[in-house]
Amino acid sequence: MQEMLIMKKNNIASRISIQDLFFDILIRISLKLNVVELLVASMVCKSWNEICRNHFLWTKLDLAPMLSIYPCCQELGVTI
Repeated sequence: MQEMLIMKKNNIASRISIQDLFFDILIRISLKLNVVELLVASMVCKSWNEICRNHFLWTKLDLAPMLSIYPCCQELGVTI
């Protein structure tokens, strides 16, 4: 009996897709990604691109790390 339950769970799990998750859950998961990870994820497929372009993910953008990568920004007086 226990083996049948395990087989049933495995069968259900094999049919569940990321497409089956609710949109708001996918947004919450995406909130954990940094900018680079979002950009990479947006190239996976059309639905991921739509999720990664959602305005909730782009309300705050921290550009502070860019100042150390591009010192010319500091020379130009760019502050964050």
